[in-house]
Amino acid sequence: MLMKHNQGFVLVSMLIIVQILALLGWYVMVNSLLMLKISGKMLIHHDVFVAAESELRQLEFQFQTITPTCSVPVTTLSDLRERTLEWWESSVSCQNNNGNFNFQYVIEILGKNPCHLLQKDSIAEYIRITLRADQQDMDSPVYLQSTIAKPVLDTTVCADIPQYILAGRQSWKEG
Repeated sequence: MLMKHNQGFVLVSMLIIVQILALLGWYVMVNSLLMLKISGKMLIHHDVFVAAESELRQLEFQFQTITPTCSVPVTTLSDLRERTLEWWESSVSCQNNNGNFNFQYVIEILGKNPCHLLQKDSIAEYIRITLRADQQDMDSPVYLQSTIAKPVLDTTVCADIPQYILAGRQSWKEG
């Protein structure tokens, strides 16, 4: 008679254990799917970042010799990040589409420094490029900002100690 009581207890215990294992399997599956989504988004972000860095390098090289056309007043990166997609796609900015990637950029003329010499008769003019890059499957765009020094012929005399600098990228940041 005691044996019949134990058989019911074993059945209930096994059902509880099977339920716990099923819940554990469900948790592992949901967690794995979440990790796959996260890694997919990170891969997309990385691809857009690499493409944006390449585009920024090309723009830096291009603006060493030509005068940029997409000029805006000096603005903070946080203010530019708050601008809408419509603003970035308007005539205020310049645009370039490269395969799956969309690039919009603006130029800020920061000014000349007669004490920063690039060549014998050239001083540094500083230009800041802010690049916005995205892709169709991306939640938030990538913002890169670079400041470059380009040579400008100028005979302004330096009132301080002159320094020779190299043309090109002076600073860079991701926003």
